[in-house]
Amino acid sequence: MESTASDQLALQETSERRSTLDALLLAILGTAFILTGLTLMMYLSWGSGRPLGDTPWYIPVMHSFAGLAAFSVAFLALGRYPVTHDSASYWIGMGFTAFAVQTVFFILTWPGLGSDGQGLIARLPNTSGWMAVFELSSLSISLLFANLSRWPSNLNGRISLPGRSWLWTVFAWFGAVILICIILVAFEGSLPVLVDSTGRLTSLLLSLDWVFLLLFFVGAILSARQYHRTGDALLGYIALTQMALTFVVLTAIIGAKRYDIWYYLSRIILVWGFLTLMFGLLSEYVRLYRRERESQMALQAYAKQLERANRDLQNFTVVASHDLQEPLRKIETFGDALLQDSANLDERQSDRLWRMRKSARQMRAMLNGLLQLSLLPTDAQPFQTVDLHQIARQALSELDTQVKQLDAIVEISELPVIEADPLQMRKLLQHLIENALKFQASSKTPHVKISSIHPISDSVQILVEDNGIGFDEANAKHLFEPFERLVGKHQAEYDGIGIGLAICRWIVEAHNGEITARSKAGQGTTFIVTLPIHHPNSSTPRLKKDVSHGK
Repeated sequence: MESTASDQLALQETSERRSTLDALLLAILGTAFILTGLTLMMYLSWGSGRPLGDTPWYIPVMHSFAGLAAFSVAFLALGRYPVTHDSASYWIGMGFTAFAVQTVFFILTWPGLGSDGQGLIARLPNTSGWMAVFELSSLSISLLFANLSRWPSNLNGRISLPGRSWLWTVFAWFGAVILICIILVAFEGSLPVLVDSTGRLTSLLLSLDWVFLLLFFVGAILSARQYHRTGDALLGYIALTQMALTFVVLTAIIGAKRYDIWYYLSRIILVWGFLTLMFGLLSEYVRLYRRERESQMALQAYAKQLERANRDLQNFTVVASHDLQEPLRKIETFGDALLQDSANLDERQSDRLWRMRKSARQMRAMLNGLLQLSLLPTDAQPFQTVDLHQIARQALSELDTQVKQLDAIVEISELPVIEADPLQMRKLLQHLIENALKFQASSKTPHVKISSIHPISDSVQILVEDNGIGFDEANAKHLFEPFERLVGKHQAEYDGIGIGLAICRWIVEAHNGEITARSKAGQGTTFIVTLPIHHPNSSTPRLKKDVSHGK
């Protein structure tokens, strides 16, 4: 069997995803080995390093690149959350949002940019050290949460942060980070010393660096494991960045001072890690965009195929019903001619002719019903504002003769105004009223009531109640199937072929609604039609949320 275009597209996407998966895992492992080898080689050559000179502009420039990359990563990661609702995107976005903000304050507090060797907004060199601690702590913890926390993901079919409520948490976090940075600057004189006047890192900062190294290293392992399990490229690139950050902290620990070879190397690794993450996510977005375009093209091709197949099926139905009805008409005609000459037929022969003629007529009625059902899509009109009360009156007027013959009572209460196909709404109500009038006990006066109840959310319910023969609800699942009738042994007493309710179901489902029935044998039936008030394909301005009623 030939594979469809969708199967080929899925196989191609799986193949690309596997190749990307293998490449990223190799990149993560390769990065770890290369950085390990580089660190060992440099340590064996220079030990803990030596000062290379005070260059105040170097750190702000490198951190500017890192900050811009962090902002881009935050934007890309948080942009995924409204679509995927996965916790990893949320926490990664929050972590890099904080880092981008903290980087701005780190640059503003870096000593040497202001007068007398001070920062632009800070007087002490120690302040920028606390900004760096705040950067690493918020980023390392957020990236751990991306792997360990299931909030705010789509749990048990429920979105933890529905709508745009997640944006408020981002704004709140953004404001909290700014506030903490301002507090660090305002109380810089009260903060423990992390960097002394010679630029050496104190034991407190080195201890904190060991904690950050552990957090980033464990996070890299968890991210790589999650990436291998889920295939989410975001986690793969995060694992790569966490590995780079592990070595950023390791080089800071080895050098233990500012402006030595390890300190400069750590900033190169930091910028490389962030830029790799940013360009990796951008390439993933490009890949997803390309896959989306290919999927859209495949869907359009399928839509054309389905449209062509549906048109061919409708043409076949029309031709087949026409061609089949012709011999049936001849059978009926010849049967009528033979029955008119019944003097030459005995009772048994007459009964067989009568049965043959009745079966031919029933078959022709079934073909007509099948034709009606198949032509419903072609008869559809654009959705517009429809007064169901007026439509019900029109449907009842077409059954006026039947109502008078049965001396029936039909009550139509106030019905709502909705967006719908007016022709199909008239067919729907006409079939439901006709069904209610047909299946009645001969000893009762038919009584039909059409009403509506208050809307549920953006939907309305139309009730069509009768006092007819009813049916056993155990068989209700077959009620709306074509050619199904639930009158049991009394079928001969009631005309029809069982197509009317099938047409009703098609019309209701075409309006994104639902039709059900409640009944008990001998106690009447209530049909419940649930329809949306608004429809996206309506050609008229949207109705007000409160449902108006026709007069």
